[in-house]
Amino acid sequence: QTLRDVLLWAFASPDERRDGLFAADAVRTGSELETGVQLDSEIVGPLLALSGVCVSPGTVQPERLAESCLEISSWAEGKGFPRAAVAYAYPAAVVTPGDPGSAYRVGLLARKEADHPRAEAWLRRAIGLARRCHDIRLQSRILVSLGNLFSRRGDYHAAELAHRKALRLARRHGIREVRGMALHDLCVVAFETEQFEKAERYAYQACKAYRPGHPRLPALAHDVAVFWLLQGKFSYALDAFKAVLNLMRTPRERMWILGTIAHAAGGAGRRDEFTGVWVELWRCIDTLPASESTGPALLNAAFGAAYLEDWERVETAASLALAVAVRRREGRVRTEAEMLLEVVQARRIPSERVTPVFPAHNGEVAEKLAAWLQEALGSLHG
Repeated sequence: QTLRDVLLWAFASPDERRDGLFAADAVRTGSELETGVQLDSEIVGPLLALSGVCVSPGTVQPERLAESCLEISSWAEGKGFPRAAVAYAYPAAVVTPGDPGSAYRVGLLARKEADHPRAEAWLRRAIGLARRCHDIRLQSRILVSLGNLFSRRGDYHAAELAHRKALRLARRHGIREVRGMALHDLCVVAFETEQFEKAERYAYQACKAYRPGHPRLPALAHDVAVFWLLQGKFSYALDAFKAVLNLMRTPRERMWILGTIAHAAGGAGRRDEFTGVWVELWRCIDTLPASESTGPALLNAAFGAAYLEDWERVETAASLALAVAVRRREGRVRTEAEMLLEVVQARRIPSERVTPVFPAHNGEVAEKLAAWLQEALGSLHG
């Protein structure tokens, strides 16, 4: 009810008389709703502030309204209510149409919900607003987010263009953190498009931009370990993944790493290690909200089971990964899950299809990268 009131107020023209928007019993109805529901103490204040649109709609300040909406949105996101988080971020962006940060938040939350058209529209709007406000730092960060959206959709050409724009801005204005993020994501795009030597160069440059101790370093190490995994260096990748797992704290982060550990353990033929990780992965998934993107982790677990010819587990993980991918419109996960289910039917592992093992590059850059990551992850453990 509160959300509907805020949206009605937000879409009313400022030139109109907002005093006549609400019926005389609107305040009483809102009070009855509040007394009939046990509210979390964190959102009582923001909700009471939002009730001002009914009490005195003509004197409400848009900035205060937006602040209350964002507080509720952040609360909902933290509690695992993603649709509520998007719903309350939206009016904040509407009532402060010139604020790039509010538009950016709607785009990010929509992307998490796999609402790609809405996410792209709001991210593009946020870029335009940030440019108008001369906020170069925010503009470059939004470009990185837009590139990540394109990568999720499988549009790697558009993703590379967005990340290159972000990198140019970051280099020109000395924004080191965004430079590392853009190089990291360019590395991922190069992996996905099989430009392996370029990927290694980007990864090494991202390492130097992040420096030891950077919070995104474990994610970069994970992505590089995935590259080693695709090269068939299963034991090497497994060691890296386990080192990264020790740095993960949230169930979502651990889920992603456990999936890749299962993949590497299966490829390395370590059945006992795979079984232990398989059990831990499902426990982790059970703690996550149903809206979480579990498809990639499940797909990795299915690959590991396929290497071990554990067909029942392949079918279990691949079937659920396919269902999640269809719901979230994740094309790559869907394609590979369908392929694995075909493998289950054939009871035969065509190595060129179960996972593409790419030519290994053992050049100087790769050796420097491996040594740097090992040292950096060690410093994080310390």
